[in-house]
Amino acid sequence: MGFDRLEEIVADAREQGWFVEGSANDEQLAFLRAAAAGVEVRQIAEIGFNAGFSSHAFLDANPGARVTSFDLAEHQYVSAAKKHIDEEFPGRHTLIAGDSLETVPQFGDSEPDQRFDLIFIDGGHTYDIARADITNMRRLAHEKTVLIFDDLPAGMPQITSRVRSAEHAGHSGRRA
Repeated sequence: MGFDRLEEIVADAREQGWFVEGSANDEQLAFLRAAAAGVEVRQIAEIGFNAGFSSHAFLDANPGARVTSFDLAEHQYVSAAKKHIDEEFPGRHTLIAGDSLETVPQFGDSEPDQRFDLIFIDGGHTYDIARADITNMRRLAHEKTVLIFDDLPAGMPQITSRVRSAEHAGHSGRRA
C-alpha cells in the first residue's frame, strides 16, 4: 500500500475529528526523494515525523538509508504512521519521541560517534526552536552533511542569518 496508507491514516484521523498538523505536497516530496537518493546518503535524521510522509520519501528513495526521526509524537495518528513505516521498511526507521530540544542532545550524548549524511529540520516553527534545532543537530553532522529546512521563509533575517552561519561552518542549507 505504500504512501497511500499514510494518506489513509491522515484521512481517518481527520474523520475522527483529530487535529492533523502539517503536510507535504508532491513537489516537496520529490525534492526530499531526490536528496535522499544519493549513493553517499546512508544516515538520515529528521526533526518532525508527524504522519511519516518525509520518512517514507527518504526510505523509498534509498534502499540503503536509515532514518532517525525526532518528534513530539503528540498526535494520535503518529503511532499508526510509525507502524506502517516499520512494516514497509523493517529495521530502517527509529522514532525518538519527545521534545527535540531535549531528545536531540540526549541522542548526541548516547551516540557520540553518530553522524548523519542528510538532516531535515521540520520541527517547531518559532525562531528560538528552529535555532536550537539547528544548533543541536550540528554536532551530529559532518562536513558533507546536507541540511534541508522546511518552511524557511526567504525574507526572515533571523532564520536566514542562522542558516548562513551553519553554511559558513561547512554545512549546506537547502530549502524544501
